[in-house]
Amino acid sequence: MIRLIFSFLLFFILLSACTEDIPIILPEQEEQLGAYIFIDQTADTASIIIERTLRFEETLNETKARLEGSAAVELYKDNEKIANFEQQNASIFYSYANPLGIQAGESYDIQIKHPDFEIMMASESAIKKPVSPVIIDRDSITPPVGIIDSFDLILKIEDQANTRNYYQIGAAIETLNQGGEQDIEQIAILGNYVITIDGLVTDLQFIIVGDDIFLSDETFNGKEVVIFFQTGSFSFTPEYIIFRNISESFYNFMRFLNNDLDVDYVAFLETIPVYSNFDMGFGVFAFFTEERLMLTE
Repeated sequence: MIRLIFSFLLFFILLSACTEDIPIILPEQEEQLGAYIFIDQTADTASIIIERTLRFEETLNETKARLEGSAAVELYKDNEKIANFEQQNASIFYSYANPLGIQAGESYDIQIKHPDFEIMMASESAIKKPVSPVIIDRDSITPPVGIIDSFDLILKIEDQANTRNYYQIGAAIETLNQGGEQDIEQIAILGNYVITIDGLVTDLQFIIVGDDIFLSDETFNGKEVVIFFQTGSFSFTPEYIIFRNISESFYNFMRFLNNDLDVDYVAFLETIPVYSNFDMGFGVFAFFTEERLMLTE
């Protein structure tokens, strides 16, 4: 260790003694095509962004990422094209006007073409058997020993056995928009919750991205999960729980975003690894189902 520290000191002494600037050459990065395609099986619609980018931190910046001309974005099932998504007003967003007809558990392919890039392709399976959570009445369950009996919400998930499941949990309140109509506005889950698996307290950690939490049943396959959200778990008192069953690629992409929050983008401007299930490009093609649980007193 002393020798290592001495080597660093010697390097900086020699560097400070130089009168000539030392050029720093960064490796060139090939421009790529990014695609973010999330299909909502509940509404049978898709949210799609197609963009060009050099680095991950430039993604979702529409001015820098906009393509020259539109891309061809096509959805296939069993090699038969079932949807051709159209670009919205020369933006990075694409949509399809009709229902997609997504069938639970079936495999789908997405293909993206643009003259400036190679053809991108990805495959993913739709959610087969969505799990529905249950809101538990506070008086009907005994909290784990040793924790404060003060809860805003108790949520139970009966995980399916012998299948890999992935979940997303969010919270929301009702607000009035500028038109005076009711809107559902997402609020943050701050933490301060206790998790039990088959009645035993666990130190299971969720992935947290934005205001939502994500979890995989890898450690509780086929077991009962109860989440005790204690007072102070939310930024506001929630009126809804937004619960999603998400596909594996959806979860893996969120896991990358969770890990990426601690990356120092400035340090040498290094290339940042990106999760992708696309060939010849990067991004994510994924499915989810959504259920809104209204909380009542």
